[in-house]
Amino acid sequence: MNNKTKRVTIFFVLLLASLTIVLPVTREGRHESLKTGVLIVLIMVLGVLNLRNLNRQLELEKNKGVKLHEQNMNSSRLISELDFNTRREISVWLHGDVQRQLMSIARRLRDAGHGDLASGISELNDQTVRAMAHRLHPPQLDISLELALSDLCHGQAELQLSENLHLQSFTNSEFVVLPTELRIAIYRIVEEGITNALKKPNTQKIAVAVTALNNCIEISVQDDGDRLKDNWQGSLGFSLIAIFVERFGGSWSISNDENGVILRATLNQELTSSTDYIPRKYPNLSRSQVGESQ
Repeated sequence: MNNKTKRVTIFFVLLLASLTIVLPVTREGRHESLKTGVLIVLIMVLGVLNLRNLNRQLELEKNKGVKLHEQNMNSSRLISELDFNTRREISVWLHGDVQRQLMSIARRLRDAGHGDLASGISELNDQTVRAMAHRLHPPQLDISLELALSDLCHGQAELQLSENLHLQSFTNSEFVVLPTELRIAIYRIVEEGITNALKKPNTQKIAVAVTALNNCIEISVQDDGDRLKDNWQGSLGFSLIAIFVERFGGSWSISNDENGVILRATLNQELTSSTDYIPRKYPNLSRSQVGESQ
């Protein structure tokens, strides 16, 4: 209710109250009616004032709620960005400085005649440090979600992507071009789901499915391992999933089913097809030329 509406309301309330006073007095001239009318006016005025105060309080509470929601969204955004930047920085450090120093140590050991030690360090460098760097920030993720998830799931889980997420359909109108932040969120959610499944020693099968719909991404990670325990809410990994989901205004759940445990997540995002993306990315090329360039 704006100020103008409030003033009009108060005017009509006072007018009606005045009529309740004047009419009885005019007709009968009794003081009792005057007292009753005054009492009615006071009650109505107090009611209007209380209504205004209530509206003001409701407006303040509404503004507080909006601010809290904005703060939560900003916090989720900051945490997801911090997670991404930290992983990337450590990955660059491992892939650069650490690997370079290990290679230098291996070379000096080899020159000093310690070939076995040099081979062990080289193996550590290639198989452990490099793998850890790629796991923290998969270089494939900068190119394609399909490549990154295929590498993540290799030897660990079955991967099923909707047709519009396959690179081979890039030049088709159905192909969906995902923003970088969305690719990262999908990857991290799948990664946490697989990690949680692998923690259970009796897990034999993990199935990952990612589907791109009109305005959202649906993710599921299902395993046949032990069922959830009551204290699963305290997991740091699940907290990260909640942050990534909240970042895109989505929802998620994890529950027991007849086969084991299933994690589901939905990320809301207006998706762009290659029909819209290609003319912006390659304004001077035809669709067939873009396909050849890929």
